[in-house]
Amino acid sequence: MRFTEFTHIRLAICLLALVICVTDTSAAPGDLDTTFDPGQILWQGFDFPAFKYAVVLQPDGRVVVGGRFDTVGGTPRIFIARLNTNGSLDPTFVAPLQVITLSGTPDGEVYDILQQPDGKFVVCGYFMVGGVYKTVVRLNNDGTIDPTFSVTTDNGSTTDNLVYRMLLQADGKIVIGSNSLDSVNGVATNRLARLNSNGSLDAPLGVTGNVTYAVFALALQNDGKIVVAGSSGTVGRLNPDGTEDVSWTYPDIGGTSVDSLAIEQDGQIVVGARGRLTVNGNLTDGLIRLNPNGSVDLSFNPPDVRTAFSLLVQGDGKIVVGGSFTVNFGLFLSSFGRLNPDGSLDFLCNGGGPDNDVFDIARQPDGKFVAVGAFENFRQGQNVFVRTGVARILETGTAPPPLTGRIFFDSRPTPSTLEIRSMNPDGTNPTTLTTSGSDYNPSVSADGSKVAFVSLRDGTFEEIYIMNSDGSGQTRLTTNNEVDLHPAISADGTKIVFASLRDGNWEIYTMNSSGGNLQRVTNNTFRDEQPSFSPDGSKIVFRSNRDGDPEIYVMDANGANPTRLTNDTANDFEPVFSPDGARIAWRTSRDGNFEIYTMNVNGTNPTRLTNNSAIDSDPTYSPDGSRIAFASDRDGNVEIYYMNADGSGQTRITNNAFEDGRPSWGGMAAPPPPPPTTKLKIAGGNVLVGSPGQGLILRSPSGTTCVKIGIDNSGAMTTTPIACP
Repeated sequence: MRFTEFTHIRLAICLLALVICVTDTSAAPGDLDTTFDPGQILWQGFDFPAFKYAVVLQPDGRVVVGGRFDTVGGTPRIFIARLNTNGSLDPTFVAPLQVITLSGTPDGEVYDILQQPDGKFVVCGYFMVGGVYKTVVRLNNDGTIDPTFSVTTDNGSTTDNLVYRMLLQADGKIVIGSNSLDSVNGVATNRLARLNSNGSLDAPLGVTGNVTYAVFALALQNDGKIVVAGSSGTVGRLNPDGTEDVSWTYPDIGGTSVDSLAIEQDGQIVVGARGRLTVNGNLTDGLIRLNPNGSVDLSFNPPDVRTAFSLLVQGDGKIVVGGSFTVNFGLFLSSFGRLNPDGSLDFLCNGGGPDNDVFDIARQPDGKFVAVGAFENFRQGQNVFVRTGVARILETGTAPPPLTGRIFFDSRPTPSTLEIRSMNPDGTNPTTLTTSGSDYNPSVSADGSKVAFVSLRDGTFEEIYIMNSDGSGQTRLTTNNEVDLHPAISADGTKIVFASLRDGNWEIYTMNSSGGNLQRVTNNTFRDEQPSFSPDGSKIVFRSNRDGDPEIYVMDANGANPTRLTNDTANDFEPVFSPDGARIAWRTSRDGNFEIYTMNVNGTNPTRLTNNSAIDSDPTYSPDGSRIAFASDRDGNVEIYYMNADGSGQTRITNNAFEDGRPSWGGMAAPPPPPPTTKLKIAGGNVLVGSPGQGLILRSPSGTTCVKIGIDNSGAMTTTPIACP
């Protein structure tokens, strides 16, 4: 085999491994694509008002962004920058736009960007270039100024006639719109003008007086007619020559400014405003649809959309909206979402998405959206990701990992009795395991085979018991004249840690799961309780008031090296490790109410997962760490819920007259699904096939000859002829 063939195949093996192994197992439509991160994009060192108004997607996947900013990830870029497909700054694109100083204050912005078929960019706004005030320029694909394109508006020294919007016609001519635009290249105009491809004036479209409002939105119909919208709620239409379209009915939609337009395939026009519009004298959404003649389509019934600064109509008719989705035009839900063609809701960003206005949206061929605007963060579930005005958003999610194992919990069938029950994680197949009437606080082993619990069944003091997960083999492990509580089994099932008053103070102890080898691991005059093992058994996380306030601590399993993880005046309870040992979930009142939080194992990055006026308590991770079950009285009775590990998807799984609490989730995580058969065409028409149980197979172009590829102990590649699968 020639060296070049060997190299191709080795490269193909590496690529195929990436194709098979790299997957996202928890994403949902509207979630942030965390692989795209440009860092902070700032203006004068601040993220506000570092607004981003325009985004253009190049055919190669790179993204050009325009707005008000002067640094991207700490690198100087004035008003326009190009980002690589992962969001990093493209160093090959540097535009010579300069900050303008008005009344001693730095100023300037890019409002809109068009990419021409030749790869050049037409850019509008207000800025300096070579010390000269400009409102429209053209850039080469590397960001340099194209000297063959020249436009001058008004007197070249003020922002009165800055250009807000542009559209590119099929013939290469460019329509520009403004708040006044009283001249272009020395010729009188009125808010609208059309430029030739070299920047010379083709026609002053608004000079006849039919555009009497500031132009904030433009859209081009397939027949060449131009839909124009802007201040005072005005939406008009011009013929291709700039004259008024007399067949158009100006819709009466109130005085709210219109900021966005989108043309649907059937000629209907979606209209977005910066506030609620009026239809037939009644307030309605900030999003409406017009029929092709300009009348309002009363069959279009979107959810409560208070503002719609940006619109994008997909090929399948779905409508992407950047604005404010609300409840009764009050409670904010999300700033980014998608509607079905009839206006019904398709999806919203869970947790709100961008935390401020979205001004422009581009859709990638893979369905992901690049959104730009005035936001500073992206909120997802209870997580907050820093994204200063640029974020990439997923269109489709992947199926979440399956619910596995069993959830064990205590249930109160009567006001005076407590029993241990178990159920599937979706709430089905509930099973009663104990019947003494005084059993509670279960802790299941990682493999789901054993359950430790607390019971009063044999006397006046709580003791620790253990049983099989089906309820059989119930055995008492502790015997003393004081209270033993909060048992937790180690992941390997060999140890139990618990809290006890047996020595006159609440301390933490460990013992074998059979009850022997009792060890006291804390010894002080304060209250240490609610312990739990780390997955490898080397650490114990617990609650203590040893520093004057109930806080979360971690120590070695023998009690050495206690370290305080939380430090606040609130009450912190019930800490548990995640199965990978990377996070700790616990209950805290630090925000005025008992909620579930997670943090890193060193106490950093505390993240709030629940947010309501009820009491949420007793978090427990699923075997694979993808979800957290907890107890809550948010619906009027204490019930069991689960949520994704980021706080999203909070779901009630018990619903009865009993009080169900203190869940413990155990059982083996489901094995990952086998990777699909993957094919990669390589040099010479050969096909490299990877499939479960088969490994890597090189198949000839005819499909009749196959060899299995392997690596021997010396690292050399081996090939073994086999029958083609």
